[in-house]
Amino acid sequence: DDHDHHHRTHHHQKQKGGEQQQILIGFAVLDIMPECFYSSYFVWHPGKARKLSLGVLSALEEIEIVKSLAQATENPRHLYYIGYYVHGNKQMRYKTQYKPAELYCPFLKAWVPFDEKVSKALSRNPHGPLRPIGGGGGGGGTNSRSKE
Repeated sequence: DDHDHHHRTHHHQKQKGGEQQQILIGFAVLDIMPECFYSSYFVWHPGKARKLSLGVLSALEEIEIVKSLAQATENPRHLYYIGYYVHGNKQMRYKTQYKPAELYCPFLKAWVPFDEKVSKALSRNPHGPLRPIGGGGGGGGTNSRSKE
């Protein structure tokens, strides 16, 4: 289908050391989709990740890649999709650093701005409403993306 013809993958890596003794300390995979760039995963050397903040460094580099690829494809509407967000998982909290950001609400079938109200709602009930639907109700967000 048409979607498959426009899908590409970009890999980038981080190395440490001089030319003679470089060691791979991390690599990332960024899927290039028609309307977004999806940060598929990042793998790092466990002894170096915290000290060097490799996840943050990788995300910042990916954002720059998204900006330059969006310009190259002349599509300023491209988004950086950082993947699933689980509010109760402290290892995923770094995703809240990148703004503006949105969470997908399956009940509203829409992206909702990820702000302090949504964060508090998720803290109260991770499967509860992100925003009211009409007179009440709501949805739970599981996907996150950052606008570029």
